[in-house]
Amino acid sequence: MYWHYYLSLDLSLLLNSGMQSHDVMKLLQTYEAKSLLRQLADQLNDHLMEGAKLDTFVDRYRFIPATFKVFFNKGLSNREIAKDLKVDAQLTYHRLFNRIEGLIGLIQPLLFGVIGLGIVGVYLSILLPLYHTIGGLS
Repeated sequence: MYWHYYLSLDLSLLLNSGMQSHDVMKLLQTYEAKSLLRQLADQLNDHLMEGAKLDTFVDRYRFIPATFKVFFNKGLSNREIAKDLKVDAQLTYHRLFNRIEGLIGLIQPLLFGVIGLGIVGVYLSILLPLYHTIGGLS
């Protein structure tokens, strides 16, 4: 889900800046070789040079959202595609944020329980020898 957000937002920003699709690809190919965007741009360029469709490229990678096929095949201008991608990125961000909040809601009580047990354990390890000593004096 993070990669969905990342790709949607980055592409929307680049297209909204007035760049054409081939300019975006050229720009992404100047990124560091280990960058995800660079690797995707290189592979997409090779894929398109072979005459294959964008749909098959999107289907090849699970982290590329299937909605990209719809956005890029509608025949809209780059600005309109950028708007659609931005809305998609915002929706994905909210879903991602809600999922993270849900996980925190599960993990937080568990961590509080573990911390509480640790505090009780430390308390007992300090006081039990003291109680035995006091009991031995009587």
